[in-house]
Amino acid sequence: MYAKCRSIESATRVFDSMPERNIMTWTALICGMARLGYGTEALSRFETMRKEGIRPNEVTFTRILHACVDAGLVEEGHRFFKMIEECGLELRIQHYGCMVDLYGKVGMVEEAYDVIKEMKLKPNNVVWTSFLSACKENRKFEMAEKVTEKVLNDVKLEHGDGICSLICELYALGGNLDGAERVRKLILRDHPT
Repeated sequence: MYAKCRSIESATRVFDSMPERNIMTWTALICGMARLGYGTEALSRFETMRKEGIRPNEVTFTRILHACVDAGLVEEGHRFFKMIEECGLELRIQHYGCMVDLYGKVGMVEEAYDVIKEMKLKPNNVVWTSFLSACKENRKFEMAEKVTEKVLNDVKLEHGDGICSLICELYALGGNLDGAERVRKLILRDHPT
């Protein structure tokens, strides 16, 4: 509650005064810290949690990866991502999405695409949007064009209007006006006004 009210000091004080802590309380604190921009502190708490013998779960890893994204901590994010399977847990779409987001945020678009290629799950609209947004932000239009056909085939257009608009914009910014027009027509065909 305190973390959601943006008072990480109060949240930490309550957490530290608890006689017993479990994975839910640790995850809540880590999540609050990550959400409020205390990425380094979230990572420190994660390490303390592990030293105290509390085993992280999939949600905890999602939250710590979010902290890495927010703070731009690539090496740490990569280490935690690898740690998920080492802890006997399954990688989830959220974990892959965090890594795509992390690499994209720091301009490592090729590495973000490598994560997508190596996914054991089918990328969803969120993963593709994150990747394409990184391509746009980093002006990697050729990289975006490399995957647009796959994305257009993979996404469910009823939930993909935003991603289709992003693809259209990427084509236009990259100078491929024919591609932009083709995607625009695709959007209009599926959603006439």
